[in-house]
Amino acid sequence: IKAGMNLSDFKGDDTDAFRDRLGGLGGITVDFAFTHNLYLMTGLEYAEKGAKYTLEKEVREGVNQRVEGRISPSYLQLPVHIGVKLGIGYNGNTKFVLHGGGYAAYGVRGRMIHSWIGEGGWVTEKTDRFTDDGFKRFDCGVGVGGGFEFSYFVVDGGFNYGLLDVSKGDGKVSNING
Repeated sequence: IKAGMNLSDFKGDDTDAFRDRLGGLGGITVDFAFTHNLYLMTGLEYAEKGAKYTLEKEVREGVNQRVEGRISPSYLQLPVHIGVKLGIGYNGNTKFVLHGGGYAAYGVRGRMIHSWIGEGGWVTEKTDRFTDDGFKRFDCGVGVGGGFEFSYFVVDGGFNYGLLDVSKGDGKVSNING
């Protein structure tokens, strides 16, 4: 069982206003041994991706308004990595793990929440992003990671880089997270 957090962002055309967003990550992992040290590492994960943003928007001539928001697409993700586990420590129960490979993901939820100050205070609007003018549901990319395995407990970190343009709008946008 896997549980943790990831830090995600968007990269691509006109993504300067975006900044890192903290999201959840959880799922089930399975390791298949090819040899004593070489493994196929896979599973099924629920990964929250996306980014936060702050924009200045002109609401009428000479009057700018600050708009804050976050885009929160969530994916079911299937990583397929090849990993090397090297025994360290006294009896080899502790292992140093390095892994890399690819992932395929399908968008299951994609909210965008943005807020601005209106006449009566802060106004918040929520919209679905997996729509005709939002995001594509399918994503895939490459990833690397490493960590330590203590018997059945693992501490691991990694980085994923999306290879596909997930935006249906103008300009390319890719997911990155770690």
